Amino acid sequence: MRAIQRFSIAILLGASLGLNFATCQALQTVDLGKLQTVAESSDFQATSLSQQVVEFLEACAMVPHVERMEIGKTVEGRPMVAAVVADPRYEWNETDSRLRILLLGNIHSGECAGKEALLALLRELARDGNHPWLADCVIFIVPNYNADANDRVGANEVHRPGQIGPAAGMGLRANAQQLDLNRDFIKLESPEARALVGLINRLDPHLFIDCHTTNGSEHQYLLTYDVPHNPTAPEPVRHYLRQRMMPAVTERLRDAGTLTFYYGNFPRGDMSSWVTYGHEPRYSTEYCGLRGRLGILSEAYSYATYRQRIEATEAFVRQCVEFVRGNADDVRQLLADVRERDVETARSAPEKVLIHLQSELTAFPDKITIAGYRDGKPHDYENVTFVSDFRPVQSVSLPFAWSFPAEMSLVAERLQMHGVLIEQLKADTELPVTVYTVNQLDETTFQGLRTTRVATSQRSETKVLPANAFVVRSAQPLARLAAYMLEPESDDGLTTWNFLDGHLAEGSDYPIVRIEKPLTDSATQAVETIRPEGRLRLEDIFGPDKVELPETSLDEFKWLDDGTGYTFQKDGRTVVLDAATGAQRGLPSTLNPRRLEEALGELKTDEQPDLAALLRGNMELRGTEQQLFLLQQDSRTFVYDARANRVQELGSDNSPAELAELDPTGTRVAW
Repeated sequence: MRAIQRFSIAILLGASLGLNFATCQALQTVDLGKLQTVAESSDFQATSLSQQVVEFLEACAMVPHVERMEIGKTVEGRPMVAAVVADPRYEWNETDSRLRILLLGNIHSGECAGKEALLALLRELARDGNHPWLADCVIFIVPNYNADANDRVGANEVHRPGQIGPAAGMGLRANAQQLDLNRDFIKLESPEARALVGLINRLDPHLFIDCHTTNGSEHQYLLTYDVPHNPTAPEPVRHYLRQRMMPAVTERLRDAGTLTFYYGNFPRGDMSSWVTYGHEPRYSTEYCGLRGRLGILSEAYSYATYRQRIEATEAFVRQCVEFVRGNADDVRQLLADVRERDVETARSAPEKVLIHLQSELTAFPDKITIAGYRDGKPHDYENVTFVSDFRPVQSVSLPFAWSFPAEMSLVAERLQMHGVLIEQLKADTELPVTVYTVNQLDETTFQGLRTTRVATSQRSETKVLPANAFVVRSAQPLARLAAYMLEPESDDGLTTWNFLDGHLAEGSDYPIVRIEKPLTDSATQAVETIRPEGRLRLEDIFGPDKVELPETSLDEFKWLDDGTGYTFQKDGRTVVLDAATGAQRGLPSTLNPRRLEEALGELKTDEQPDLAALLRGNMELRGTEQQLFLLQQDSRTFVYDARANRVQELGSDNSPAELAELDPTGTRVAW
């Protein structure tokens, strides 16, 4: 066993949450044998801020077999950091035969136990250069995915009602755009999701685990788990997870003293059924399943103590990794065979591959036993209906390819973000196609976002597809995902998320056609970069039942540098509209977390030793012009001046501030 090594790094002393090497004013030697997470150093009363996560990764990356990498930036410009554990170093090539494992924490930052558990696992791997996982695995750890929300620390009763700890507070669920990142894996509206999916494209992990905490029915499980439900995910992958991997992991955990089972809840106190969540690929693990990978959801329970949740998550992740290591050859062969079979079938007989566009939740035929409680005492509920299966209710077969006009470059761009291979026709080409007609168009909402559903009929015809029309062949590794995104009646596709708005109307043809005859390779050319075509109409974004068109001149609309949206002034504030979905969001704030930490460092009293941590979670962010930030804590009101880097309490002891309010630009405050 290699001896624990010591490394000197520049660090800041005196962390507000107790990490012994973050937010300091002097240099100190970090001993990886003594390195603690914020959870551990605070006696499980606190969780780490984003900068503390960065510094923890940097400490671990002082050893040769751990590398710190940045996979992207959050909405507010925070680095999205990952640790890559590999010996020898991973070189991003297809000849590396090691298992590739991606571990994700803090997609909902109030659910912070996964973040702390993954940091503890990283430290274990960093300490031991001869760790057995290094023999056949490359481990990618993204512990703090939702970094912006992570730093908006607030009390349990506000951010995670009913959750036991951490007592010093935790972050928020949504990101800085107010988006649920675990519903963003199709539309990729957030920079966080785009960065993570970009990593998934490059890494193509064999195993993906997403670590959460859930508020659910109280039972004897500290943690439950789930696997992809979507019937379109390759059946051999779903079968392997349900029949081989998860039963073995469950048994190993039980032998070690931890009870676990598939995720579910007793609905409203009805102990006769155990019900799961949705099947749509907007969820991370469902998305990975549709890509033909082993996707696993980990859900620790909020009624367990903070420490128990961390330890249960760490134990669960460990056993999942141990299983795939112990069955590495089977896992590699299974996933390779599924992908090869799909590609070859799509090339020769695509009608044999079914894509299930809509499904309904139903029960498995066998009853189960759930370890619960009755009158406060452990009680096993027998003959429980296991409502965790999804039955297809609408399906289509794969075509040889799909095609859509060159002016729909936004659709092509989003497919390419997912790693789907895109081509264009070299010349006008006459082909037999299936054309959909939109018979009904309905708009609904999901988590405050507008969504679209259509009902169609279809006809066959011969059609001349113009030169430069985009083509997506089904004989490619991500055909199942591409089909789910392109088919009109998919329950979680590009139609759902409004990428085809402006091209849809009742009685009109759906703009994406199915090519029902093989295309020669010479008919198309690969597209590396999507060039914007056509012109985005304001009506596509501000049309009926969308968002109100502001009273402003068109000259005031300015495109963002990255082309993902444009800005305008509304009610005195700068607003961004996503070019694909029409969703409004604020511009990233100029707030500097490190400078804020310095300013808040003085706000400690005997009554509230860490008032700063609580205030941090109650900041109202308004955009790039913002200079002042209101901070509320009980009856006290503070204002932070970002220019002067100063925090001041409004009012006085005899006359506390009331009805404090920022002006729309965030440059003045009144109370």
